Parts: sequence; C-alpha cells; structure tokens
Amino acid sequence: MFFNSPFPYQPTPRNFFYADPAIGGGKTHSLEHHVAHPFSGKSIIGIQSIKLAQEIETNLINKGISVLRIDTDAFPYDEEKPTVTCTSIMNDAIESGKYQVIIGNQTVVTRVTSERVGEYNLFMDEIPTIHERIFLSGAVTSRASLASYMTSQPTPVDGYLQIRITDEGEKFLEMHYGEKLARLNETAVDAIDKINRHQHFDVFAETTIYRKFKDEFDQSLTLHVMMKPAIFDRFASVTILGANFLSSLMNLIWSGFYGVEFSLHRQIMTIGDEGIRYRDLKHKAATTTVYFHTNKNCSKTTYNQIDYQPTFDGSCAAVGKLLADLGYAEDTKSLVFLNNPPKGVKKFQWNDPNAMILSSAARGWDSYKEVDVAIFLAACNEHKETYTFLKAFFGLDKKAVDRATCLERAYQAVGRSSFRDMDSKRPVHLIFFDYRAAKFVADLIPGCSEPVFLDTGIDALAPKQAKTAAERKGKSRHGAGVNAVSELVDYEGFRRRKWMDRYDTKKHWDDVLSSWADWVADNRDFAMTDTPPKKELSVLYREGVYKSATDHKTKGNIEATKVITLDFDDVTRDPAELSAWLPFSHVITHSWSSKPGEWRFRLDVALRQPVTAYGYNHIVSHLLKDIRDRFGDAFTADKTKLTMMTRFHMPSVSIYGCDLFIDGTVMSGEQPVFLDVMAYMERDPITEEKPLKEPPPVADVVGTVSVESIMNRWAVPVGFGKGSINYTNAGVDLLFKAGLSPEETKEVMHTNRHMFGNGDDRDAEYTVDWILKSKEGA
Repeated sequence: MFFNSPFPYQPTPRNFFYADPAIGGGKTHSLEHHVAHPFSGKSIIGIQSIKLAQEIETNLINKGISVLRIDTDAFPYDEEKPTVTCTSIMNDAIESGKYQVIIGNQTVVTRVTSERVGEYNLFMDEIPTIHERIFLSGAVTSRASLASYMTSQPTPVDGYLQIRITDEGEKFLEMHYGEKLARLNETAVDAIDKINRHQHFDVFAETTIYRKFKDEFDQSLTLHVMMKPAIFDRFASVTILGANFLSSLMNLIWSGFYGVEFSLHRQIMTIGDEGIRYRDLKHKAATTTVYFHTNKNCSKTTYNQIDYQPTFDGSCAAVGKLLADLGYAEDTKSLVFLNNPPKGVKKFQWNDPNAMILSSAARGWDSYKEVDVAIFLAACNEHKETYTFLKAFFGLDKKAVDRATCLERAYQAVGRSSFRDMDSKRPVHLIFFDYRAAKFVADLIPGCSEPVFLDTGIDALAPKQAKTAAERKGKSRHGAGVNAVSELVDYEGFRRRKWMDRYDTKKHWDDVLSSWADWVADNRDFAMTDTPPKKELSVLYREGVYKSATDHKTKGNIEATKVITLDFDDVTRDPAELSAWLPFSHVITHSWSSKPGEWRFRLDVALRQPVTAYGYNHIVSHLLKDIRDRFGDAFTADKTKLTMMTRFHMPSVSIYGCDLFIDGTVMSGEQPVFLDVMAYMERDPITEEKPLKEPPPVADVVGTVSVESIMNRWAVPVGFGKGSINYTNAGVDLLFKAGLSPEETKEVMHTNRHMFGNGDDRDAEYTVDWILKSKEGA
C-alpha cells in the first residue's frame, strides 16, 4: 500500500526479507549458521564495523567455510596501487567464484559491478542508511567550481529541486577515479558520485539555497540523498537484519513509496541453538530499571541552555548516589555514551574513572556485556532540514523520524551492556537524558516498569509543575511568536538606519547595507573619530527592515532586525570578561557617560536571522538571564532600552578619556558565527524574570497624584485602538503630576507597557523624550 506523496515515484515491485530479533537476540549468530549451510548458496554479508567482520570471519572459518573478509584492515590502501580498492577486490573475489561467503563494508557492497553478483544472496547486518544529508562548502577544484558539476530539474514538491550531473561533473569523476588529476574533499566527491548514480540515488536540494549556491550568493549547499531499492537489484536475494526494522526509515519509505514488500526471514528468525536466542526482551523486565533526568528532549539546543559540563557533573553525581544507595561498590563499571565535544566547549568530561566513554553510534557487540550500568546522554536529533525534507516528500512526522533514528541509536547503544546478556540475572540500570528515550526503551521490554526520574539537582532539568491557565496561554502565545520568527524572510547583510541626532524628524537619516565586518568597522570609526558637542546631537542608529523609507519613527515602522543592542550602565567587572564569554559575534563600545572605573558600554549582538518584536524581547530576556547566571549582577542592562523600538547613539570619542572598543567577532573557519535565533526561540518564555533594577513601585505617591491611579486611568485593553495616545498621556501625568524623573518615568512605562493594548510596540524612551522635547518647544 502506497502513501500519498507529491513526488511521482515509479515503484517496481520487489521482494526483500528482514530479520528483527530484539537487541542481543543473536541475529548475527543465526546468520552465520544460515550462510554456512550447504543449501544456502553463496553469500555476501554487508557490515558496518571491522570488529564485527573479524568476529564473523573467525566463526565461519571455524565452521570450515571458505570466506574472504574485505576491508581496510585486511587490505590496507597501497598508494603505489591506487586503482586497487576494497571495491575492486570484492569484484575480483566475486568473479573468481572461490568463496562461499564474502564479508565487506556495506558501502563497498553497494558499489560492486561484477556480472556474477547475481549468484550471491546479500545479507545486510544492521539496517543501511537510506537518507543522507550532505553539507557542501563552496570548494573549488583546480579546474572548475563545485557548482558547475551539477544542474537541476523541478519536482512537484514545492520548494525542492532534483539535482542532476553535468558533463563537467562526469569528467571530474573520470579524473578523480582515473588519472587523479582533480582535488576535492571526499564529502564533495561522494556527493557528486551519488548525483551521477541516479539509477541508485535520488538527490534533492531546497530551491532557494541551491539557486544562491549556483549564483555564488552563498558558499554552502545542503543535499538530501535518498538511496533507492534498485541498488540491490543485481543480487539473488536481499535480507536486512536489524532490531525494530518495521519502524525504520527503510521500511517506512521503501515499502510505502518504492514498491518493496518485506517478508520475515523465517530461517534466520528461528529460535534455537543454530538460530536466534529470543525475539523480544520480556525476560529482562524483572531485572531492568530505566531512569531519566528530565522531560525535556535531549538536543544540542537543550545543552546550549544548560551547558554540557554541569549536566555531566549532575548526572555523574546522581548515578553515583543511586549506585551507592543500592549497595554497589565504588569501582562499579559503567558505559557512558556522549557526543564528540562541540567546537568552543572547553570542558567536556565524565568524572568517574571507572566509566568507559563510548560513541553514541554504538551497535551490538558482546564486548561489554559484563557491565550492568549504561548512561546515554548524547544528543542525536536529526538536523531541522532533515525533518522538513522527510515530511515534504514522504509525509513522515518528527515522531516517526525520531523513533527510526535518534531513539533507535539510544536503544542500540545501551544494548552493549549486560542488557544483551540473556543468561545474566544481575540487575541492569539504564539511564537516559530524557523521558522520551527512557520510555522508548522501557516499552521495548514487555513488562518493564515505568521509567524513574533521577534528579541531577539542576533546576532547568527538574520536572515542570502543572501550568496555570495563564501559563498555558503564554505558551500558546510563544508558539505563535516562534512561528512568526521562523517565517520571516532573511535579508542580505545588516541594514543600519542612522539619524543625524535625536531630534531628526525630517529626511536626514541614512540606510546603510553592510556585512558584519563593515558593521564593526563603522563602530570603530565612530568610536575613534566622532566628537559631537553633546550627546543629544550625536548620530543614532537601529538595524532593521522598515515599512516606510520616509517615516523617521521606529515605533510601528520597524518590522524586523538582525542586531540586538543593549546598554549596560551598572558594571562592576571588566567588559572584556563578558566579551570573552559570549560564543557569538558582537561588538562592545563605551557609551557617552562612561567614566574611568565606572564602565558603561553598549553591546551589539549579530543574529543569524531576523526577528520580530516578540522574538527580540524573548531572546533579550534569555540573553540577560544567561549573563546573570554567569556573572551575577556584574553587568546590569538599562531596563528601559530592551525593545526593538529603541534607537541608540553611535559611539563617539569619550569626553572622559574612557575609550573602549572590543571587536568580539567569533569565527568558524572563514565565516563569522552569529547568535542562533531558533535555538533561543525554542526556550520556554521567562515568566518571572529577576529585575535588573528595582523599578519605582506603581502604588507610590511621588507628587500630587499616585502612580497607580495614573496607570489605571489610562490603561487600555487590547483592540480598543487608543493604546498609543493613552500611553503618551500616562507619560505626561507621570512626569508632571506624579513628579517622576524622566528615567523613573521610562522605567514605569516600560515595566507596565502591556497595560496599553498589546504593548510590544510601546517605546518608553522614545515617548518620554518626545514629551520633553514637545514641552521645550511649547
């Protein structure tokens, strides 16, 4: 039965087999007995690790089987014989007909071209990857650019193109595999090769990204490669072996769209001495306990919020206490599965000398089945582009993709412990970062109890309390805000609008398009050379996209921005410390009133993509919280200048001899690193933010009228259309009836802006300055 898809698949009916015993069920053991049987014919076994290939080879030799193992361990690459590769060796072995069983890497197996391959049954030990996301930089060979090797054709799927090889691309491959004249990294060669092998692979790219790449507006390109069942057509039969096969991408996509009918391989799935040990894990239910640290899904975004090392330390301490409470010895061994250390993360370690740190891509070996404790903390989520692609072409939602990929990786990894030992009666403890993975594994053990929360002591990971109606409403509003940001169209570079001074209401402003390097250089030039007679006459700026080119205001006019700007007025530590800590590009300059020993400075932070007013406020809240969590109250921002509507003075030569300029550009290769907007937007809204400064209480009576009565008098519900004028009237009364100072008025108005309609576009600084300017001119 085929699913609906906008892409016109032309399925050819095929019949493949599968074998899917639970982890540790002995599929490889049963496979060895099957291929060793004289009636099984000749076989090729595709594997994913040299270690497993060595084990299979040894076991088959002991059974008296003629076997050849082909990998870089058995046949190291010889530079003097560049044409002799594992693929060519396998082709020769097949042609010779000498071996009953040939063992090789799965990729090598898919590349064989021997005419006699049809004499062999293919067994893929572990499920092959059928979707691959390939990221290419704008590399250039000695003869032609990478972009010239590919062309495109439209697809019925909106927003995607199918990629095809060009004549130049075919010539490049001939040189690479023949004369070796071309030079290009292996990832790019692999991509071009798969584009060329269109009978075995479909290759796609997002339309806008591909066109920018071809037109040299973008130096990178992401390709989505789909392996097609035709790649196995030459073999006598095909059997895929892997746990949870029916929920794999191969089954979901190939059976749903490519016409493959998968049937259970009953011989391999027979339970017995020469078959599998078991089909499910119900025998482990009584001795296995599954734990989790948080309800938040494990992802790099989550780690960016709480940091890696504190999480590892909290988990290590929690597991240590658990084992001690259960009476385990201090030197109890454990398996710990982590990601590779991300770039820029200085501390990344597990503080238990008895733990064995393993790759998160681990699959079933028996090497560690004496270890009873397995801890999986790796973030294995697919890239956002992968989810989008698989949804567009195959209708797969994120839950189905996660089950087939990141959750399956977690299950396979912990399965290297005594969890896979059928005969062991020792208790097994499986600890996962999140409930999602813990529940997935527990459900694969019939009769296993519900996962148990294991507290790390980290507040951000603790179970959430039940939300109130107001919190649920806020969450819904945040979801809408996230969607609005994600749907914004990006624009080239940065767009800085400048005003001659704070009184500029005519056509005296300028819109400047710049790169980040130009932005930094402009700030440096102003900081070193501009000498306005007074602050009010210095140039102002705000980066963003504006509705009108003739409206001098930001309020109601600015639609989006790619720069967050903040003023820090209460500073007790060196700004260089903050700069060194920030992981994304920024620039720091002194502000007008900065004095020696009393630092006041402005921070510009570059964003990866534009944000709305809501997105700006949300990111600012989290950014300031991150700064407080790291530095306490050492860097306190001006609370009246936290919105996208605020204009800021360009830096100028310090009148107090307190010049400060820090170019905080962070580079990754040749590209500057900007703040990851969507990573911040995925954080929950901060509902009870610790105040940076204590605002004047609304109930205070300063002049002849109380602040509270003024705010209540002029407050306007959303949708009444008087928010702007009433906001101004409230400012007038706060200044001249309640007797607040301009700064106090700005703080009260900013803090209570949501009493005036939606509130997001209420600019307290602009409003108060306008009121005072109007009074001066009266």
